[in-house]
Amino acid sequence: MTNLLIIETSARSSSISTALAHEFIEKLTLNTVELNLKNRNLNSDQLENLDEEMTTALRSGVKNPTELQAKTIAQSDKMIGELDAADIILIAAPMHNFTISAQLRTYIDYITRPGKTFGYTEAGPKGLLVDRPVYIISTRGGQYGDGASDKPNPYDFQSSYLRHILSFIGLTSVEIIAANGMDMGDKPQAEGLATARTKIDAIVKAKASELAA
Repeated sequence: MTNLLIIETSARSSSISTALAHEFIEKLTLNTVELNLKNRNLNSDQLENLDEEMTTALRSGVKNPTELQAKTIAQSDKMIGELDAADIILIAAPMHNFTISAQLRTYIDYITRPGKTFGYTEAGPKGLLVDRPVYIISTRGGQYGDGASDKPNPYDFQSSYLRHILSFIGLTSVEIIAANGMDMGDKPQAEGLATARTKIDAIVKAKASELAA
């Protein structure tokens, strides 16, 4: 059984990134990969933005937490536990203003915790999560490249940021699946979806072979 965590980050109920993520899951299942699926929908979660009281709880620790601090710590612990339990992490991440959605930004604030997901050594910061595959389905309104680190698009701040912050907490095996042209009309959208689906198919085929070995 393979544990897969899907993190849905769009505010839209008809999100293309979410739809592609579920196509990814369906194709894995059709390739005889038995999945234990955990879904975290950040839109329905409605996580509160961290204020000073909540930030103190997550970053400094408190001996006698307030009700709000205890709730914040419990939420953070649960989300970090989901990451720890996953064999595969799948993030449906629409590009918002050339970077990530507000929902995903807040989620990252909850899971990036000193002593839990990162620490500092004499050599510098060290991620504390065990690495595992992370696939990011990035839908973009325009044409902003394929998210590759060796040929970054100057408008794509999303891919480099997500690679950096995930690496910071220990998740270095990150692959971007980009769907460009979503807001440019029928033809560019169809081409962008076809490109994304081709990459999904290749990843699923490789992952199914790996898990069957």
